[in-house]
Amino acid sequence: MDIDFPFEKNLTIEAFIEEGKQARVYLTYNFPIDETVDSAALINNIETKAKVILSHNGIDEILILKRDNSRYPMLYYQSNTIIGTENTSYNLEVISNNKNYYAQSTMPNKHAITEFIFDSLSVKNENERDLYVTIENFTPNQTSYFNILIKDPTQSNKFTSTNRGLFTNSTATENDFTAYVNYPTTDNKSSFIIGDTIYLQLQSITKNEYEFWKSINGDITHLVDIKGIDEEISSNVENAFGFFGARNVLSYTIIIK
Repeated sequence: MDIDFPFEKNLTIEAFIEEGKQARVYLTYNFPIDETVDSAALINNIETKAKVILSHNGIDEILILKRDNSRYPMLYYQSNTIIGTENTSYNLEVISNNKNYYAQSTMPNKHAITEFIFDSLSVKNENERDLYVTIENFTPNQTSYFNILIKDPTQSNKFTSTNRGLFTNSTATENDFTAYVNYPTTDNKSSFIIGDTIYLQLQSITKNEYEFWKSINGDITHLVDIKGIDEEISSNVENAFGFFGARNVLSYTIIIK
């Protein structure tokens, strides 16, 4: 006997703004797990008819639809006038199918990496290195939230969150602290090799974005990777699943030594 379960399409919002860059807002709808998932279905689940408004310091801007074929969803909404600024608050409103969705986010301070440490004590081969980074901690009494991403040109042309890449400074009491960096679990490579050139991003993120990704699956930081959701997932978007985050990003080029 076939049983039909009721299914309601709900909006998913992935939105962020980085310092010095325009805001990006990705809108998609969920679909039933028994539905055939092909390229047409994926495209049809992208919301392209919404009205997206970003507000900041009394300025309201309607975001325009853009395309980026390097990722899914390839269609997204982008600001033009409003650019990310440190310690600034932003309000997001999405109007879709006669429903309104709201979120607010404040960009945190940036925390720079002050030292890269290459360690050989626990590696299996003499040409391998473990990588640690020392991060400045100018607010040891205030919890800050981070995400580390790396890009290895020999493995991928995209930045990917590292395994255990989400962390806080909650246990740090000094003016700096050390974090371990390793490869994303999706990469075929599992260690840093002497002579490799690696690109690294240190993202200072909001508590809301940190809690969202941690509540999904620890270190998975891309909505398309989600295998399932439950009622305990954290979201700072009113009436929708997802998050609106403000990020402060510093980029580094590293030669493994």
